[in-house]
Amino acid sequence: MGGDLTVESEYGKGSTFTATLKQQCVAYQPLGKFGESQAARQDETDAPRFTAPDFRVLVVDDVEINCLVAEGLLTPYEMQITTCFSGEAAVARLVHGEVFDLIFMDQMMPGMDGTAAAAAIRSLSGEKYKDLPIIALTANAMVGMREQFLASGFSDYLSKPIELRKLNAILERWVPAARRTAVKV
Repeated sequence: MGGDLTVESEYGKGSTFTATLKQQCVAYQPLGKFGESQAARQDETDAPRFTAPDFRVLVVDDVEINCLVAEGLLTPYEMQITTCFSGEAAVARLVHGEVFDLIFMDQMMPGMDGTAAAAAIRSLSGEKYKDLPIIALTANAMVGMREQFLASGFSDYLSKPIELRKLNAILERWVPAARRTAVKV
């Protein structure tokens, strides 16, 4: 087909796949207006139904762009969002007195992975750490994984890439009603 496929991989760090395909333009007519097609496809369950301005969220992921994406998806909820790039950094923030109402934790990170970080948080002294919602962010969304994450100290899990409908469901489950302000439509 006249294309190219390359793979770069380093054990323990990840892989990069690059595909180059030749594409010929067969017509120059517009297919439609992008914004209109997006609006037509958006389901009302994709839009936030509440804001929580005093709710503090920590997003932990070793990939900076993943933190930026999660932060962008959480922005409409008007929450106070903090990001960090390792399990060790997340635990250190809590040990040094930072307070969060919910943590989104990447499950696969070098060094202290999400499972080890969740266990370390659960072992901190104080009841608040036993009940602190820690949501696993994972690309591993096979059948039975939810139970495995719950058994590993997570409160719930959210698969990557993050879908707005699933993010809404997680936030509705873990943000107490008393901390929410309904969005006016």
